[in-house]
Amino acid sequence: MANEIKDPGIGTKIDEKVRRMINADGSYNVIKKGSTKGIRDIFKYLVEISWTWFFTILFVGYIIFNLIFTVIYLYFGSENIAGVSPENGPIFFQTFFFSIQTFTTVGYGTLAPHGIATQIVAAIEAFVGFMSFSLATGLLYGRFSRPRSKLKFADNFVFSKYEDGYSFKFKLTNLRDVVLQDVEAKIITMFNKENKEEALPLNDPFVGDSSFSGGVKVITEGASSLSEQKKIDLYTYKLVGIIKSKSNSFVSLINQDGEVVTVGIYEELNDGVKLVDMTTKEAIFQTEEKYLIMDFKNQIKERSEY
Repeated sequence: MANEIKDPGIGTKIDEKVRRMINADGSYNVIKKGSTKGIRDIFKYLVEISWTWFFTILFVGYIIFNLIFTVIYLYFGSENIAGVSPENGPIFFQTFFFSIQTFTTVGYGTLAPHGIATQIVAAIEAFVGFMSFSLATGLLYGRFSRPRSKLKFADNFVFSKYEDGYSFKFKLTNLRDVVLQDVEAKIITMFNKENKEEALPLNDPFVGDSSFSGGVKVITEGASSLSEQKKIDLYTYKLVGIIKSKSNSFVSLINQDGEVVTVGIYEELNDGVKLVDMTTKEAIFQTEEKYLIMDFKNQIKERSEY
């Protein structure tokens, strides 16, 4: 018994039993159950199948139709077909080739129907014949007119850091001699990411504005005195973590020497600089005159009120 494939390719696990959600030709790997199928579904199927299967179905249908009409002609009697004679070979094959000539409306003149019944059958077969060829022509046009892309993707890709996140880079080219304009691409990827703690860049812990000695960028509202600015410049720490809970809340900071400092709520970092509140993105410190709001972007906002 074959193993059941439960993951259609949109889950979080990578396994040999997982099938891709979108096939290599761009079609979706989706099976609909309970839907009503009609003529349109047959047309869609014949347009999308491979050329080998398409011509195989046409040829098999061509043979089956002619075999059916051959049996009908033999039922009414081969003597009603002028030119059919045991001297010219097997009666069945002569009748079969007469059916082919009628179906394709070729008519070489050596075989001809006689009798009302045979002529009616021949007229019906001629109608079925040119209708079949009309449908086959429409299917061929539909297959040739389908828009098909011919893109070549690189065998390798690059997964690297980019700005505040990661980037997934790869190359593709159009193999057709046409120019692609206003191209939009949607990419679905699935990969495993190992949960490993990333080491802190202790050799360069500050990635802020290089104009400040500590890497901390200060945003002030209104003018600040030189003494106040120097006092803020001494605040050379980078916010690396915030833990907030009902029982215990604290923030983690790193200084220029790569040392990690943990400050609990209402504890002082430096003389006159106390941690008074925090959010998921900011830590709020209080000095004698102002509030200092530090975020993970190495920015300190100075507020008179909080």
